Amino acid sequence: MSQNRRQSIRPSDIDQLRQLPNPESIGDRRRSIYTVGTGRRSSSIHSGQLSLLAVRKFNKKFGRAETAFKSVNYEATYRMEPNVTFSPPSVKRIIVETLKDLLEDQEYDPMSCSSMCRSVGEEVKDRVKLLGYDRYKIVVMVVIGEKKDQGVMVTSRCAWYTKFDNFAEGAYQNKHLFCSTQVFGLYLD
Repeated sequence: MSQNRRQSIRPSDIDQLRQLPNPESIGDRRRSIYTVGTGRRSSSIHSGQLSLLAVRKFNKKFGRAETAFKSVNYEATYRMEPNVTFSPPSVKRIIVETLKDLLEDQEYDPMSCSSMCRSVGEEVKDRVKLLGYDRYKIVVMVVIGEKKDQGVMVTSRCAWYTKFDNFAEGAYQNKHLFCSTQVFGLYLD
């Protein structure tokens, strides 16, 4: 039964694997996930790693020099408090200015509303990040709707550390639409 089974490694691949240098001479580079002689090999697709042979073939094909895989290890800072805390008044000012700049002459279009929410959210997030809140995760929630004599209430709930985490909100409306934007600053220590 095993003789009729198709081999996943061709004989030419086995010859190339045997010509590889001794694993002890490789140094800090990752070792191959392929094993020779066992008849089975680990999948490089599901393990998230590339074999040394695959890297060599890639580098040979595209003319790149071989590089060793090294992970960067950062030392712990042991900093438990942010340098700059999240300031809701300054963030609210950014929200109001951004909404006025982007939505002043806009009309409500249900087909483009989702992309408009995405672009407004990205613009607000980019401007808030310029305030220099390092180690803060900035989360922006934008709701845009058509203005038709109705009332809307937008709420949210979060579990957070009240000493450093905070939020700011702003709203804008014109003749055709309304927009409510919330920005959450969550400290990641």
